[in-house]
Amino acid sequence: MKKKILTGAAAIMLVLLCLAGFFYSDIVRLYKVITLFDAGVIVENFRNMDSLFPVRRVYRGPVAFEFKRQPCSLPETYIYKGETKNLAQFIDDTDTNRHGGHQG
Repeated sequence: MKKKILTGAAAIMLVLLCLAGFFYSDIVRLYKVITLFDAGVIVENFRNMDSLFPVRRVYRGPVAFEFKRQPCSLPETYIYKGETKNLAQFIDDTDTNRHGGHQG
């Protein structure tokens, strides 16, 4: 009985190892997606996006479209679920602009 259990466990482990080997690149890509925005690796992830995911160059057409520009300041507060929130605090709490020089 014990030998059958060990044999079964070994067979399951072998199947799992084969599957992990077969789907290795998909597993690594999934891990990168899950940790893409983690504070300790976000800059490195976005700096090396071309090595993390399949990419291809997209060339512009013969005529480039230029969007109209209308710069404006961000509001100091916003309303979320009926509650007034501080925008600078949100930016700091979420690392939204951590490496972009936000001057809260």
